[in-house]
Amino acid sequence: MAITRTPIVDDDGTGTTGTVIDNAWKTELYNQIDALTAGLGAWVNVPYVASDFTATAGMTWTVTAGNVAFNRYTLIGKTLFWLVYIEASTLAGTPGPQLFIKFPPGLIGKYKRGVVATTQLYDGASSRGWARVNVDHASLIVEKDPSANFAINTGTTYVEFTIIVEVN
Repeated sequence: MAITRTPIVDDDGTGTTGTVIDNAWKTELYNQIDALTAGLGAWVNVPYVASDFTATAGMTWTVTAGNVAFNRYTLIGKTLFWLVYIEASTLAGTPGPQLFIKFPPGLIGKYKRGVVATTQLYDGASSRGWARVNVDHASLIVEKDPSANFAINTGTTYVEFTIIVEVN
């Protein structure tokens, strides 16, 4: 959001005179502030890349572009707000999923943890899980709660999370 420009034209109280250098300086300052805040808080859609979605050894996670209802983020300084909803994707292999989603391009997690507002790993019936930054700091892990049953079925794996993470 740009700052409203109000020129300095009131050195003598008439509202019609002013020091040109003062107005030029003020305009330059406003332009710098606008440049710093451009896009601040704007949501960015993460481009779909099939290899951004993987699973632990012994499993295959197939996520098509059509499965990604949304994968978007916004940055405020070094704080990443990331929302993902994947619907009807497919897991194959040995149950016990630990799924990996690459961070948006150019971003990596600073720490192995983030603040998770919501996470769901859903197998078409029910389940629960959580999300956290992987030790490689380049991906997020979404995993099931160890006490939850999880069925491996074609087109029934849903992943949903909102996470706040500090990034480098």
